[in-house]
Amino acid sequence: MAYAWAKDEPNAVASYLSDLGDRGHPSNTLEAHFATLRALRVIDNAPLSDVEIRACHLIVRHRAGRRRTRAGGTGPAPC
Repeated sequence: MAYAWAKDEPNAVASYLSDLGDRGHPSNTLEAHFATLRALRVIDNAPLSDVEIRACHLIVRHRAGRRRTRAGGTGPAPC
């Protein structure tokens, strides 16, 4: 799947990370993609908003929680 969005499109990075999570990628992959895309947006003079940064962190944490649950830990049931 190709992701084509304007460099300053709101919530594009959060949407991309959510899609990766839905496809089963682990939280450390989401963290790596987020860090890279966040840095590239700064270089392109289109930094992520504080709201989008928080949303991305929540997506990564949610994915990490689902992984712990599947590994036998406590937490919400996987979707």
